[in-house]
Amino acid sequence: MFGQSEPRKSQLDIVLEMEFQKGRKLISESFNIWLEVKGWCEKRLRDPEAIVPPLNPLIHYRDYFGAKRPYEVDEIMHRSDPSSVASFDALVDEFNTNLDEFTKTGWKDVKGYLDKAYKIIHNS
Repeated sequence: MFGQSEPRKSQLDIVLEMEFQKGRKLISESFNIWLEVKGWCEKRLRDPEAIVPPLNPLIHYRDYFGAKRPYEVDEIMHRSDPSSVASFDALVDEFNTNLDEFTKTGWKDVKGYLDKAYKIIHNS
């Protein structure tokens, strides 16, 4: 009677459109992978002599969303830029390789990884 209407968008479609409209190549939630690292840096910045627990290895982009959003991971991966996912995962691998060194070198080296992760996610 009124013609065909567009199919309703799912909540996921709406969220992903908002994420990728902003020029991002990855979902901003993926920075959560780095939150423990950010907290570690902030503690070291406040008190360089503070005893902080060792950093844990980080997980890859797909693994994060597979754990956090198992029913949505395939669609997230489909919409995420493969080259950016590869760069993100390579940064995670590099970080994990150097994990033992960070307790010796301090927070400044670690903060560089946070900055790189942010740039990859936000395409800047």
